[in-house]
Amino acid sequence: MIDIRQARSALHKLFQRTPVVELRELYRTLKTRSRMSVFRRMKEAGYLSSYTHTCRYYTLRRIPQFDSFGLWHYRDVGFSRAGTLKGAVVDLVDSSSAGRAPPTSSRVVSKRAQRRGLRRQTW
Repeated sequence: MIDIRQARSALHKLFQRTPVVELRELYRTLKTRSRMSVFRRMKEAGYLSSYTHTCRYYTLRRIPQFDSFGLWHYRDVGFSRAGTLKGAVVDLVDSSSAGRAPPTSSRVVSKRAQRRGLRRQTW
């Protein structure tokens, strides 16, 4: 594992090259096999995990340009200002003047959200 200063620099360079990475790239960049060490460094940097692809992708909080729904997509990978898929839907419902039902919200979030099981009984 590289030290804190080197980790900050390495993460900065990584996210300058590409705005979204997978966990395995973070392991390589930080020169560790420890999941806890990776997330400790990412927490210090301020990160978001994707609400699509079972949270497999990561970005830094300063990178996304969120739309009016609080969502940002890089290719087919989605991120939410709220941090999670459920949080994104709650924000959509709360910010709507007329309210939105989960099926309507999931169309906004993506078709993938419907497959992840957004159903009324989860609310």
